[in-house]
Amino acid sequence: MAWQVRPYQMTEISPLMERSLQTAGAQLMEREARRASAAQLATQVQRMFAQTLGAQGGTCLVATNGSAIGGYVLLMPTPNPFTGAQEGVVMDIWVDPGLRGNGMARLLLSATEEWGSSVGVTGLAAQVAVHNQASLRAFLKAGYQVERYVLGKEAH
Repeated sequence: MAWQVRPYQMTEISPLMERSLQTAGAQLMEREARRASAAQLATQVQRMFAQTLGAQGGTCLVATNGSAIGGYVLLMPTPNPFTGAQEGVVMDIWVDPGLRGNGMARLLLSATEEWGSSVGVTGLAAQVAVHNQASLRAFLKAGYQVERYVLGKEAH
């Protein structure tokens, strides 16, 4: 059976958050990783899902081939801080490690564009950890462009 992308079902939220938590630590910058506990990461993942799915137009799109979940993308419309125009933000994207490099991210990002059209956003945005080269390549292949740099350092 081919992979199909559809909106999440409520019964999938807990397993999706577990998948997000599995990779959340890998997304942290070194300065964040030194301070982040497993409990804090779990709380933040729960908050991210609650905030996103509680927002008008927010959703999670799930790639399935029957009962197996191959990936998901968590999406939220939000106003651009400079123009006020609604933009779609990729809050999280996850692809099963065994399926990476086989077009799953492309499938999810294509569905993201369809979602964006359906909710009337003017653009799409994602924040990618600088060390996550696989995710960066997937977004660039999908037509995203580097528009800003987010810089960080320890406060002394």
